[in-house]
Amino acid sequence: MFLIIHLNKHKIYRMKFYKVITLSFLFLQFLHSTAQEIKTIVDKSQYNITDKIEVTYQIEKSVESIEIMDQIDFKLITKPSQSISQSYRDGKSTYLTSYSFILEALNPGKIDLPQVTMYVDDKPVRSQKRYVEIVGTLLTEEQVADKIKAGNSSYKEYEAGHAFEISLPKFLERTKGINDYAAIEYINNANDIFGYTVYDTKENIKLEGRNYASLEAYHGNTIKGFVKDIPKKIVSQPQSHKSEGINFTETDITFHDKETNKDLYYFIGSVETKTTFYSVVFRTLGKNKNKFKGEFLKILYSLKD
Repeated sequence: MFLIIHLNKHKIYRMKFYKVITLSFLFLQFLHSTAQEIKTIVDKSQYNITDKIEVTYQIEKSVESIEIMDQIDFKLITKPSQSISQSYRDGKSTYLTSYSFILEALNPGKIDLPQVTMYVDDKPVRSQKRYVEIVGTLLTEEQVADKIKAGNSSYKEYEAGHAFEISLPKFLERTKGINDYAAIEYINNANDIFGYTVYDTKENIKLEGRNYASLEAYHGNTIKGFVKDIPKKIVSQPQSHKSEGINFTETDITFHDKETNKDLYYFIGSVETKTTFYSVVFRTLGKNKNKFKGEFLKILYSLKD
């Protein structure tokens, strides 16, 4: 969007110049024109006084350097970013050079944007004047302090994320892609073992409108969802234990998988701490059950937060 603004002949500006060194290059699409004119581009004509204003100065030439007038009505928030596009047509090279600035208005009203001077072939080219309308009211330092104080009183601190510990034997390696909700996943290709651990904090469970009166209820819901699509499965009775204030329970599931024509074994353990429920899942071949179940139990009982 281009803003076309008339000059205000009665307003006097204090100004000084800063030399701007060209920065990183970003190649944009080519626009062809022979006009040696700087275009001043903003995305709208009116801004709130708290807004950050991005203004772009663009010329269809190669630019050697640029100077910007530092006007009293604006604060320069960021250094300029430069982009250059070069193209060849009929054996001639053409350019489109742009400089973008982030500004912040210091006062409300209709205010001229800073002008720039670009040097093209050692000759200065100055941008035309453009204005934007700034609306809103600046707060005093005392009002800002009162606002911050009032805002802080309505906030409560929360800790995002969740940390826990689990011990894995050396034969298991970390992996990804087994379960999108897993906090950690592990695999052993040689023995066809894979597994993962997921967690559900009690706070999140409550926020989602769910409720588990005990670890047994949480574990039972996990097993129910896990086996509902498995025909002719054998599900063991849950075995529960408590250690150092943490509740544990585990279940064995075995079945014949028609797709692979193999007997499979799943070990599913659940853990309850003061704040969180966990599920620890392992799968391997049925013939490996007796060989690795002891390891799966050790991993389950190692979990703590």
